[in-house]
Amino acid sequence: TILKTRLRPQKEQNDTISTYQSNTAFYDNVSRMTMKVLSPILMFLGTVGNILSVIVLLRKPFRKTAMCFYLITLAITDTSVLNVVLLNSVLWSHNIILSQYSDFICKTTKFHIYFLPHVDSWIIVQLTVERMAAVFFPFRCKEWFSKSRCAVYLLINILILLVLDSHIFWTMHLVSRNTNHGTMRGCSLLIDQHKHFF
Repeated sequence: TILKTRLRPQKEQNDTISTYQSNTAFYDNVSRMTMKVLSPILMFLGTVGNILSVIVLLRKPFRKTAMCFYLITLAITDTSVLNVVLLNSVLWSHNIILSQYSDFICKTTKFHIYFLPHVDSWIIVQLTVERMAAVFFPFRCKEWFSKSRCAVYLLINILILLVLDSHIFWTMHLVSRNTNHGTMRGCSLLIDQHKHFF
């Protein structure tokens, strides 16, 4: 009876681990299948929608406005975000992880995944400020937000974001780790302090 009571917790622990592993495998398969089916559809619909938006916005009535400039750049960056992020998801669903191939690909992939959404968000901020100025300062808005000035504002924003996200090139590295399933390669932070910074 003493042996049975000692073996029982071990058996329960083994059962819990095997249940956890089977559940993890199930959810992993479901997410892979979802990515295989949904990601290409979203990429296609998003890209076509953004191309149509750019075609409409390049027509004469809209072409000269600052709002049009921001919406066109937003459509371009949205398409980039969509294709970079979802392409990684599609490849992952086919067991292809680009960031595992080299340190350069690891860093550039991570950089694009962070940098492009940041640019996207700040274009929306600039567009919001321009629309607010159009409401509260209708006579000065065209002077403050001419197309050339909007391009300069956007360029300054992009340069600041490039500097802010450039840390990825020295904090992210392709790392090999020994696990129960063999050696695993992945894009990761080497130093613990970088994890808090990131």
